[in-house]
Amino acid sequence: PGVPGSPGTCGGGAPVAQPEPGVGQEAPGFEIKTTDDKTIKLADYRGKYVLLDFWATWCGPCTGETPNLKAVYEQFGRREDFVMIGLSLDQEKEKPIAYAKEKGTQWIDGFLGGEDKDGVAAKYGVRGIPSIWLIDPDGKVAARGLRGAGILEAVKKALEDKKI
Repeated sequence: PGVPGSPGTCGGGAPVAQPEPGVGQEAPGFEIKTTDDKTIKLADYRGKYVLLDFWATWCGPCTGETPNLKAVYEQFGRREDFVMIGLSLDQEKEKPIAYAKEKGTQWIDGFLGGEDKDGVAAKYGVRGIPSIWLIDPDGKVAARGLRGAGILEAVKKALEDKKI
């Protein structure tokens, strides 16, 4: 299963996913560990746009989005009002660490584990990956189901339209 109309998704979402929050609805909060064992919370990034990427190294369509995500990071990753967080559903933490090193990705790597033990993917209704979301500075879903060039377009539009 995946997002209808998406060009390829992998299984690996939540075993019992809740309905996806819609655009304009509150994004589900979470507190997780990063691959370097820091604790992060979505609430830590209030006031910023947050790009969330539910993914895994074993998922071809997920790794296929890496060039698109890198393009977003290269253009916006150093801005104070924007952050990117990968949410790995790999079984072993070493997999996303090695992938980030190999591919030179520099955004925050959260680790959910293969079972999504913290229920983050379930809260977002993730049934297939990749599942890429943009959360606005007020903690509401700005966009979901982002893929390909649409990721950069959504981030660019959001940051350009941002009320100063």
